[in-house]
Amino acid sequence: RVRVRVRPQPVAVETPTLFLSLDGAQSGPYTLLQIEQMFAAGTLAPGTWYWQQGMEEWRSADELRQPGWGG
Repeated sequence: RVRVRVRPQPVAVETPTLFLSLDGAQSGPYTLLQIEQMFAAGTLAPGTWYWQQGMEEWRSADELRQPGWGG
C-alpha cells in the first residue's frame, strides 16, 4: 500500500464589489459569481442597474449577463 497525500487546491475568493439597484432600492455588494447565479436562477429583475467603484455612472446589469443566456 502506498499513502498518497492530496493537497486541496486553493480556492480563489472573489471580493464583492458590485452593487445593484432596482427602482431606487440598492443592494450589495455582490461578487460577479453571485450575479451570474441570479441571472441563471431568473431572480434578477429586468431593469436592474449595477455599479462598482471607479464607474462614473450606473449601467444596465444586462451587461454582466453571460453570452448566450436568455433574459
